[in-house]
Amino acid sequence: MGATEEDRFETTEASPWMRPFVPRRFLRNGHLQTIVGIFLPRTFSLPEPESQIIEVEPATTHGASFVLCYSHWQPAEVRSERLTLVIVHGLEGSSSSRYVLGNSARAWAAGCNVVRMNMRSCGDGRQLSPSIYHAGRSENVAIVMSELASTHLIRSFALVGYSMGGNLVLKVAGELGTAAPLYLKAVVGVSPLMDLAASSAALHEPQNRLHESRFLSEMLKHIRQKVDLYPDLYSAEGLKRIRTMRQFDDQVIAR
Repeated sequence: MGATEEDRFETTEASPWMRPFVPRRFLRNGHLQTIVGIFLPRTFSLPEPESQIIEVEPATTHGASFVLCYSHWQPAEVRSERLTLVIVHGLEGSSSSRYVLGNSARAWAAGCNVVRMNMRSCGDGRQLSPSIYHAGRSENVAIVMSELASTHLIRSFALVGYSMGGNLVLKVAGELGTAAPLYLKAVVGVSPLMDLAASSAALHEPQNRLHESRFLSEMLKHIRQKVDLYPDLYSAEGLKRIRTMRQFDDQVIAR
């Protein structure tokens, strides 16, 4: 017999996956939830990772581009059978971002393999790529997954991305479509940027200027480091005049 409307409602109410988010009493403001999470003390229980440098773009005039991944594997005898989570950080984050480490520890404890992926030029892999990351580089995620499947004989993957990383993993899913490899079992975007233009405009609204200022400061620092590493590829000209994310996209990313 088919489920009635009442049955479906009761199932939804009983399922922990479907319950609405209820913040703590003193953290009902979304801005506070974002900021406090950065400073709360936390410990992460993870085994020592295996580092792997993966080429994501062949050599050009300035060299090839690589990304650095940190993998936490389950014991060798069960490794290939376990689900492998590839976790992709957000804008100006890295494989060491607290939300990446926290969810990596939970996934590891649940028996999964976990791969913390740095986007190109991020984290400890900052000097491994002459080119920079942006929301269009979804092929990097697909390449990392393919390389891990080949080198470690992994049979099942789930992609998990946060913010811009969420945009990337969902973009990968859309691009692969029905041609997705059999080892890709699930794709999860956490607070993904679904509309980049609208998100950029929202970030510039008065109530979000603090967040925009923080992101912009980190991105400008990132580009200045690139200028030092690749002075014939990047220029510091005009960087001091950039005041918004849209200006950064127009004057740096688009070029």
